Amino acid sequence: KAFKLCDDSILIMEDDGIFPGRHKTIPHINACLENAPDDWDILLGGALNLKVKSAYNEHWDLVNDFRGLQFYIISKKAFERIKKEYKFEDHIDKWISDNNFMTYIMHSLVCMQNDGYSDNVKYNTKYFSLYAKRFNILKP
Repeated sequence: KAFKLCDDSILIMEDDGIFPGRHKTIPHINACLENAPDDWDILLGGALNLKVKSAYNEHWDLVNDFRGLQFYIISKKAFERIKKEYKFEDHIDKWISDNNFMTYIMHSLVCMQNDGYSDNVKYNTKYFSLYAKRFNILKP
């Protein structure tokens, strides 16, 4: 699902995402958005495979390689570029990662993929269990 946040951005959430921080999630997202980098194209609240390039501030890290997006915000400028350039030949998350967008991820992730059957890999996954050990995930 995609939700228009304002005239300048949209929010996209996967249908198998979970928010482990529960009641802390909305205040955490608001604090992150209040401290978002000025040059952002895409803001990530959850991903599976990622490589942090550098810390930006206490809320955000710059990333340059990621897959498995669960919760993300796309600026209007980036959305227009995606509509123009994306050819549906690869998964959208891989394409975005490979095409030099200014992409930042929340230092504490708010959304992760729930364990269960994945249409992408065609088997039951344990992503949340696996990545909860590797990443800083917002907890209740």
